[in-house]
Amino acid sequence: MDFFRGQFDYIYFFHGLSFLFLSLLCFNKDQKKTHALPWSLLGLFGLAQGISEGVDLFTVTYGETKTLSFLHPLILMVSYFLLFEFALRGFVRIRGRILARRWVYLVLMGMVFLGMKSAEAGLFP
Repeated sequence: MDFFRGQFDYIYFFHGLSFLFLSLLCFNKDQKKTHALPWSLLGLFGLAQGISEGVDLFTVTYGETKTLSFLHPLILMVSYFLLFEFALRGFVRIRGRILARRWVYLVLMGMVFLGMKSAEAGLFP
């Protein structure tokens, strides 16, 4: 694990770059309009996750600031909201029935919030 502690900048860079490639592929696929899934939502998720990894990269490089500590959870919430919406709309388009009502966002966002709090508690001290 000590090897990876010194490599977080590379890890965040390539992880963010892979999410940006995901968003480019999804936006390109969405232009054809022949698929039932809402690929643009998954593309926005990839873009938001790529930005989130960029914020992590800035945090590792320049240290924690109040702006970055406020921005990171906000970007994560938006990105997971987009992922949940992709799943819900995709299920409706493919199966023709509603998987879950909108109140499920409260439960899912609560789980994301708890995950962020456990990460702040020091899983990687």
